[in-house]
Amino acid sequence: MIPVFGRIKHEPPVMGDCFRACVASILELDYDQVPHFLQGEDGYNPLWFTDFEKWLRPMGLEPVLLGGVDCANPDSNTAYFGYGYHIVTGKSPRFSEGEVLHSVVHRDTKLVHDPFPGGTGVKTIVDFLVFVSVDPAKVARLYGAPLF
Repeated sequence: MIPVFGRIKHEPPVMGDCFRACVASILELDYDQVPHFLQGEDGYNPLWFTDFEKWLRPMGLEPVLLGGVDCANPDSNTAYFGYGYHIVTGKSPRFSEGEVLHSVVHRDTKLVHDPFPGGTGVKTIVDFLVFVSVDPAKVARLYGAPLF
C-alpha cells in the first residue's frame, strides 16, 4: 500500500475523490490511473459500482461490498474479510449536516491511511469493500510469485 491523497474536495455536485485515492493506494497505482467512479456528468454516478467492477476485472479482481456487518465494532469483522487492506466507508467527520460519506484504508481492521490530508478516519462505519482475486494465477504472475 502506497498512500495517495485526494485532490478533489466534496462540494456537490462535485463528488470528493477519497474513494479513488483509496483504490490507488491499495493497488499502488498513480492517482491518474484510477477513474473518479463516483463522479457523474451532473453529480453522483449511480452506476459507480458497476463501472468499478468492469474496471477491476482485467486485473483479475472483483470488489465485494460488505454491509450489514458489525460496523460499531470493526474488530469483530475479521471473519468477513480476514486480514489485509480494505476500504472502509463511513460518515465524514468534516460534515456536521447530512449524510456525507468518506472512504479510508484499513488493514486488519485498523486505519492505515486517510486520503484527506490530516484526516483521522470516519466517525461511524457504513460498509467495507474488499478485493477478491477471481484469477489467483494472474495476481501471482503480476507479483512474480512462483506457481506450484
